[in-house]
Amino acid sequence: NGQLVLAGAGLFGCDVASSGPYNLIDHTFAAFADVTLNGFCKARFEVQTIDGGVGRFELSAGQLRAMTQLAGQAEMMRAMVAYEPATHRYWRFAGSDGASGGELTWETSPDGIDYTTLIKVGGLVALELAQFQFHLDGFASAGACSARFDSVNL
Repeated sequence: NGQLVLAGAGLFGCDVASSGPYNLIDHTFAAFADVTLNGFCKARFEVQTIDGGVGRFELSAGQLRAMTQLAGQAEMMRAMVAYEPATHRYWRFAGSDGASGGELTWETSPDGIDYTTLIKVGGLVALELAQFQFHLDGFASAGACSARFDSVNL
């Protein structure tokens, strides 16, 4: 377990990534997300595979999105819900080895125990060699933006 705090004001960008690969097949990666966004800010929690595929939670403008970008393809929004801080306190990725490549599931939870599936997407490869990244960027003229990721665990 650990805690990561990213913050910025004005025009800024903060990025932190895991130091090595992690096997996400039949495993999960979760974080408690306490996010305050002012102005035009965006918080992201993502998994990136060795082939360049990306699965991403993205929070901006009051919307929580599940995004993908498969290697060599354009970014796609797979699901979007109105962000509710109490309901979406925990963000979790769950990986599995599907028939047509890896499957990645986006899940949220109010308590870190009972998770609700936002969406499940197949076709990702190399989930056994995944890196996790946290991002906060944008422009905050009306105050600072912050993202605290706590209880980060594999």
